[in-house]
Amino acid sequence: MAPGYRPSVPDPLLFVLDAQGEPHPADPRAPLVPADDLALLRGEGVFETMRVAAPRAHDAPAHLTRLAGSALAVDVELPPRGALEQLVAAAAAAWPEGEEA
Repeated sequence: MAPGYRPSVPDPLLFVLDAQGEPHPADPRAPLVPADDLALLRGEGVFETMRVAAPRAHDAPAHLTRLAGSALAVDVELPPRGALEQLVAAAAAAWPEGEEA
């Protein structure tokens, strides 16, 4: 590969859940984490990654089950499963057609 080569990367997608558990797109450049967030202060948090090919995330139910297990293991409260499923579906549907991540 040529020096400085960078494969094409789509702009970041960021979705958040509102207080009612509904997913909404968010500006990835805007600060979203409160200063007293324990994930930042103490590293208390969990995450899960998923392969996406619009309009769906590959094996999302298994990923969400693993996420729930990780959260239980470290005593982190997650939003309801249905809200997380909606969040994943909204983000996957917004992913550019023909792109995989």
